[in-house]
This record gives sequence, C-alpha cells and structure tokens, in this order.
Amino acid sequence: MKKSIKKVLALLLAGVVVFSLVGCAGNNSSEDIDDMEDITDDIGSVEEEISKMAEENSSVKVGKYKVPSESDFYWEDVDGGVVITEYTGTEKSVEIPSKLDGKDVKEIGSDAFINVEIVGIKLPDTVEKINDEAFLYCTTLVEVIFGDNVIEIGKNAFEGCSALSSVELNDGLEKIDEMAFTWTSSLKNIEIPQTVKFIERGAFCLSGLTKIEIPGSVEMLGVESFQDCEQLKNVVIKDGVKSIGREAFNYCTSLEKVEIPTSVSEIGSQVFNCCEKVTVYAPTGSYAETYAKDNGVEFKAS
Repeated sequence: MKKSIKKVLALLLAGVVVFSLVGCAGNNSSEDIDDMEDITDDIGSVEEEISKMAEENSSVKVGKYKVPSESDFYWEDVDGGVVITEYTGTEKSVEIPSKLDGKDVKEIGSDAFINVEIVGIKLPDTVEKINDEAFLYCTTLVEVIFGDNVIEIGKNAFEGCSALSSVELNDGLEKIDEMAFTWTSSLKNIEIPQTVKFIERGAFCLSGLTKIEIPGSVEMLGVESFQDCEQLKNVVIKDGVKSIGREAFNYCTSLEKVEIPTSVSEIGSQVFNCCEKVTVYAPTGSYAETYAKDNGVEFKAS
C-alpha cells in the first residue's frame, strides 16, 4: 500500500511540473496540447484526492503529545546513539523519546513514518538528522516541532504531507534537502532560520506558502525551490544570498513582489516564468535590475 501510494503521487508530481512548464511556454504545437490534455485528465482525478485529504485533515487538533512505549519503535545503532527505523504504535501525537535502550535517539530513519497516520511529531533535542522520506505521505500530519539540534532535513522528508500547517524549525538547522516539503499544500507560513545554508532543488515545490523570507546565510537558492507555489505572493531575499537557481519561482502565478539584494550576482533561466503579476524590487544598478529588464519583468528601485 505504501509503495503504491508513493508511486502514484510521484508520477502526479512529475506530471504537474511538466504541465506547468508546457502551459506557460506560449509556443506549444497542437500535438503538444493534445498530449497534455490526456495528462491533465489523469492529474485531475489524483489531485482531487490530494486536496480532499488536505481538507479533511486541516481541522484536526494535535492535542497532548505522548511518548510511546519503546516497543512501538524499531531502531538501529549509529555513531553516538540510535536511528529510529520504524514506528508501529497507535499514538497519533507522538513525542519522540530522547533515548531508546538507554541510547540517544540521533536520527529519524528513512521511511520510518512513511504513510503513518499521525497528526503531530515533537522531536527531542538529541535528534540531529531527519533522513530521506522519513515522513513521506503522512497525509494526516498537521504539526512538527523540531528539537534544538536538527542539522539536516533529508530528501522528500515531508513530501506529500498535505495537511501539514505548522512547522517549527530550529536555530542551527543547516540544510533543507531536495523536495523536503514538496506538496505540503496546507503549509502557508514557515520561518527559515538564519543558520540555513542550503535550500535544495524543489525543497518547497507545490507548497501552500503565501510568503517567504530567505536569510542571507543561504548563498544559493536551489533550482525549482519554490516552483508551483501558486499562493506565494511576497518573497524577501536577504543580503548575503549570491545565486537564485533556475525556475526557482516558476509558475508562482500569484507572485507580486520579490525583493532582491545587491549580493545576488547570478539568476538562472525562467526564474519568474508564468509570474505575470510579479515586480522585482532591487537597488538601481544591481544585477537583479539587469536581469529583470532583460527578461521582461517589471522592476522598481528599492
């Protein structure tokens, strides 16, 4: 069951991204358009299911967190402690124990909670890493509270968590890996800590974010990092960021304002593709001004 859900949603994600690119190109042949009509029929039905799950779970109350019994977990030894490899309990608001078998819980393992029906996760200060796909397609998950020492969020860690609306990231976090929060349609706001260095490819693609501030600690904003965030309206990129990857805001159709500092000296192709409402605010004479004017994007001096 878990594998089939993962496959269907992965195919859907790929289809939506392809459709977004084709839909805005403006030079599509009639054959391309006919092909895309077939794709959209399939996308539509599955996308409706995703939206339905998000709506059904968006009003769920997390309630009081509880630490499950050790018998509800499987784990393996890692340097300095253990990594949780599977959760089998029935508790819905899960406070991860700081120790298992007397050893510090250092990591949440790959697939450990994949498609598990939980509504809340609270991490202890011992956890340093959330591995790839750790909470993949936990469609009932509403809230995640990080401990003080998480350094890295792995690839696809929270992908498809369609009801996720509250995420408290910790200072000290350094990396948000590829597609970590992809398809989190209920996630409207998130604060990126000043310690984050890497926001990788597609990290927040297809999320419900309405605004975002990128701290100056992030030197390069990854390729497609906020692609298809159709509710995103305002973006503030702080001084220190040097590069914006290609298609970073592609198909953010509600995007109105993007503030770009002079520290940005490289902006990839199609960053604002299909962003018909967007205005770039940047200092006069900056690289951002040149990019905006060369790519037909409205510019205002900040």
